[in-house]
Amino acid sequence: MVDFFKRAKKDQKRETLRQNRVNGQSAEDMYRAEADLYGVDYTRTGRGHDFEEKRYDWKSGKTHKVKVEVKSNDAPLSKLQKKTRKKNPKNYEVRRYNTSFFGFGGIVPPKKKKKSKKTDYDPEDMFGTNNGGWF
Repeated sequence: MVDFFKRAKKDQKRETLRQNRVNGQSAEDMYRAEADLYGVDYTRTGRGHDFEEKRYDWKSGKTHKVKVEVKSNDAPLSKLQKKTRKKNPKNYEVRRYNTSFFGFGGIVPPKKKKKSKKTDYDPEDMFGTNNGGWF
């Protein structure tokens, strides 16, 4: 009887991890679609962040790179991601996408409790005037 409950608990954990991977992949697909729509030059990267965007600053005429971490729903940042964000506060963004079935996809609005930092992505700022935006 005890063995049955242990097995059921392992199966439940395995299913949760599988669902988290699916949600993460969906969020990354949403990011790619949005970036392609706006013509953003991005590359897939490895540790500490998911993508790196090249942005053109029309005021100075220079390009700069921004590290982008894509998260689904309210998934927390890992220790390495927090460390990377702390190391590069101006060039690091966290983008959150709603991947739940009834959420119909799209960007998750920031929570009202926290005061959003200047480096966070603002879904209502479509031209990027507040935080560097897409261009």
